[in-house]
Amino acid sequence: LKDNIMEIKPKSVPAKTPPTPGAPSLQPVSNVVYVPLDRLADHKQVKNRQHGDSDVSELTDDISRNGLDTPVMVWDGGVPGSRMKLGGELSLATFLVAGFRRRAALLAFRAANPKGFTKMFPHGIPAILRTGDLQDILCLHLRENVARVNPAAEDIIPVLLRLQDEFKMKQNAIAHEIGKSTAWVSQILNIKKALGTEGVDELTKGGVSLKDAKEASSKVTAAAKKGVKLDPKEALQSAKAKTASRKDSGRERDEKRVSAKKLYAIYKAMPSTTM
Repeated sequence: LKDNIMEIKPKSVPAKTPPTPGAPSLQPVSNVVYVPLDRLADHKQVKNRQHGDSDVSELTDDISRNGLDTPVMVWDGGVPGSRMKLGGELSLATFLVAGFRRRAALLAFRAANPKGFTKMFPHGIPAILRTGDLQDILCLHLRENVARVNPAAEDIIPVLLRLQDEFKMKQNAIAHEIGKSTAWVSQILNIKKALGTEGVDELTKGGVSLKDAKEASSKVTAAAKKGVKLDPKEALQSAKAKTASRKDSGRERDEKRVSAKKLYAIYKAMPSTTM
């Protein structure tokens, strides 16, 4: 969905107005708003990888049985009260920042069981509304991804490199914003230095896992410090073989959900932004 934002004056809405059935506007409850599913829009600056059908199907079944245990996260485009153009109409800006797989599962659930979907989500999809500039949002997006049990490399490395190269963020600043150590950030960014652009490309397309790429880059760096030459391409090929073997044996999944309790703790620990 193409974004088209314009600044408007935000409407005055009580902070804890309860949801009203059929209400066209967002109904805030604390820091959670209820957003119509079709208004969870994409923003061209927040990239999302495609998820496998099996992952979406599994989550769809879970939501149909248990509901949505973790709200998605949306962004107002950086200006509270701003609007986006969607389907030729203007509405309050609610660009999806976290929860792309949840959105895909919700769309599948609605298509399969419209009545069940409406009964479960009569006021819309619960979402945490965030504001702030693009750099802030990329950090929030990255923070959720790195919090997963087994974060996907293609969700991590492009955003890290963008924060460093485009936004000129220092490693310690990135670490603080995403809740990781500076050493962890340094290890990830060292992948490009040690394995080159080919290593980054393999990470981005999912050919090698973050864990295996980190190990390979560490070996190349350690060998260089000892004056021993270790071919980065050979190290990368070895890492790719390990990743492929792990996937074939079923020991690695593309993504694991974070419990609602843990994710709320993550949100609570995030740097404060004006709501």
